Amino acid sequence: MRETTNHRANYKWIALGIAATSTVLGTSDFSIVLIALPTLTDVFSGKTSTVIWVSLGFQLISLGLVLPAGRFGDLFGVRRVFVGGMLVYAIGMLLAGLATGIVPLILARMVQSAGSAMSNALASAIVTSAFPRQERGKALGILMSAAAVGMMIGPSLGGLMLGTLGWRWIFLIRVPLAAGAFVLAVILLEKDHPRENKPEGRFDILGSITLFFAASTFAIGVNRGSSQGFESLPFIAFFGTSLLLIATFIIMSLRSPSPVIDLRIFKRRAFAIGSGLMVASTMTVVTLSFLMPFYLIIGKSLSPAGAGLVLLAGPAMMIFMSPIAGRLSDSFGPRILTPLGLGTTAVAFFGLSTLPADAPIPLILVMLGASSLGSSLFNPPNQSAIMGAAPPDQMGTVSGLIPTLRNIGLITGIATAEAIFVANSGWSGGSAQGADLGLAQRELVIHGIAVTLRVFGTIAGIAALVATMRGDDPNLRRH
Repeated sequence: MRETTNHRANYKWIALGIAATSTVLGTSDFSIVLIALPTLTDVFSGKTSTVIWVSLGFQLISLGLVLPAGRFGDLFGVRRVFVGGMLVYAIGMLLAGLATGIVPLILARMVQSAGSAMSNALASAIVTSAFPRQERGKALGILMSAAAVGMMIGPSLGGLMLGTLGWRWIFLIRVPLAAGAFVLAVILLEKDHPRENKPEGRFDILGSITLFFAASTFAIGVNRGSSQGFESLPFIAFFGTSLLLIATFIIMSLRSPSPVIDLRIFKRRAFAIGSGLMVASTMTVVTLSFLMPFYLIIGKSLSPAGAGLVLLAGPAMMIFMSPIAGRLSDSFGPRILTPLGLGTTAVAFFGLSTLPADAPIPLILVMLGASSLGSSLFNPPNQSAIMGAAPPDQMGTVSGLIPTLRNIGLITGIATAEAIFVANSGWSGGSAQGADLGLAQRELVIHGIAVTLRVFGTIAGIAALVATMRGDDPNLRRH
């Protein structure tokens, strides 16, 4: 008996380590490639509109496939799909590092994205299954810390590789880590066991295709709206197509015996509110990531390197606080911590909106730390509540829904923040730093940042009020 207990105790940390490795790779990928786009433009003598697909193609494939990948896990086994995803991800990353042209690189990135969608969709399911309910928040908090580690190392590792070994190594240096995670997952993760409540039916291929194009046209539409205006024809066409496809997907899901996601799960109040809050929280977090470089480089005339050091305060706070918040969520649940986290974020946003150009760096660090503290208090208990409300036969699907919700929040948050910022600052782009701009223009940029922060601070405040209405879900799984 004791041997079995020790085995379970060891296994849960093994599963968490493998899932955390996948998470670090996934969160580092976005920023490490973004920092390389100017270099790739020069290397391949390509247009920016073409090279951007090295990043955009990855995002679109991931957004469209992550939820179907979660459903795949429910139907064919969480471990099996996760392991396959790690293998595809490692192969795609190797192909990207060896690419001889911009088109092969874009295609390799799409292969890499498909693998990333498969593995990241099921990371939460692996952790949730390995840990008992009373330790789930702690485990998911550690997973949040892993995500923050990826966010921190992406820009610094990318910059180091670009400045020394060259662009290929932003991919090649991570191949051994992905391959190692694959091998460990094959050897150490417990095999999928047949379940009495295993979902029946075939994989909904038509529904998955509809969802993929709905997500892709949504992302492209929002991107076109932010760059060409939300009254432009491209935005109206793509966004309208997305709405039509989403409506079609909903109808198909309600009629399908084995849908990509059973929409009836949203009848559970804790699940529905938790999902909505995740989108709202992600929108606020990405807004701060978008705005603060403008404030630090344009408003305060810091160098990009100096601004990067200041911006490390947020991920550093998340690395430290997320496991603590996870432990607290195991004791107190989401009803207290999620409103507290969102409220803290709202206060931090309104505080940041009052900062002048000559604000001292320590004060900025405190405000950024407070914002990340709010995110750390919110995310582990909210994610734990979402996973806890998932029916046993939909663990993979719900695990895949979480990154889908985050991607929706990222896309809408950046587009909305950009539109509000540009409308209130008159910023039209350019590479000039604050020292090269007139005082009036710098103050106008700071004004645009302040207005945008207040809008999203209000969103966080409203979300905090909604979080108090979560209630106790009688369907919350207890085990």
